[in-house]
Amino acid sequence: MTETNDDNASTEPAILKGEDAIALWKEGRDAWNTYIETHPGVEIDFSNVDFSPHRFESEPLSFEGFRFGIGDVSFKGAVFNSGDVSFEFATFDGRLSFNGATFGNGIVSFADATFGDRGTTFSFVNFGDGNLLFFRAVFGNGMVSFYGATFGNGDVFFSRATFGDGFVFFSEINCLCRRLIFHDVSLAHVEFAPLRLNAHSLNFSSMTVKRTAVFDLSHTTNSLEDVSFRNAVFDGPFTLNGTLTTAPDLRGTKTVHHVELSGLRAMLRREWPHLAWPPKISR
Repeated sequence: MTETNDDNASTEPAILKGEDAIALWKEGRDAWNTYIETHPGVEIDFSNVDFSPHRFESEPLSFEGFRFGIGDVSFKGAVFNSGDVSFEFATFDGRLSFNGATFGNGIVSFADATFGDRGTTFSFVNFGDGNLLFFRAVFGNGMVSFYGATFGNGDVFFSRATFGDGFVFFSEINCLCRRLIFHDVSLAHVEFAPLRLNAHSLNFSSMTVKRTAVFDLSHTTNSLEDVSFRNAVFDGPFTLNGTLTTAPDLRGTKTVHHVELSGLRAMLRREWPHLAWPPKISR
């Protein structure tokens, strides 16, 4: 562990990184949280760490219930490889970056995690194949970015997640997943503009957006069967663009500001009845 010297103690926080960070993590949640309680401003750096050698057979790689204090936290470029990963009930009060991290095949869960006000970024993360869970996660008022992230073959759940007053970006994402579910999510600003969208279902039902909401579905494929904004509430401008092969479900949607649908086209699938030949003639 790198500690500050007395001359710089007032300006430079301690840094917990590399082998020191791994060693403390291996001691378990209680030891980790006790350390954070006595070093609340420590910066935590797991950048480029390969967690593969630290897995225990089929057990999840777990940071469940870990508290990370008010210092900056970095998992940039970290490699988690195949197997479940849990950050459930983890608390991040400082700036957090998972930029460029790689997850393998398995469940990745940030369910019930809490993120601070200084910004949270998952840009260019590869989440691998398996379900991704952000159930009931609470994000602070800072920017939240999933820019360029890849969601693999599985389901992505943000149900009942709460975002603060910052901008939330799902721009340029590659979505190979089956379903994206944002049911009952609360946000201030959101931009959802995938670079590639192969999902079968998009569920934004009961979503609440206090300010700006932009959904650009221009890069969808014919696999998309269902797009739901049912009972969503948009208190600010709402924009929906794209060429869809299914009509979006806007039943019960409440808008109180400008609605922009000029860039939306619905190219509905047509199913022709199979006619027997020659046709039967009845008297």
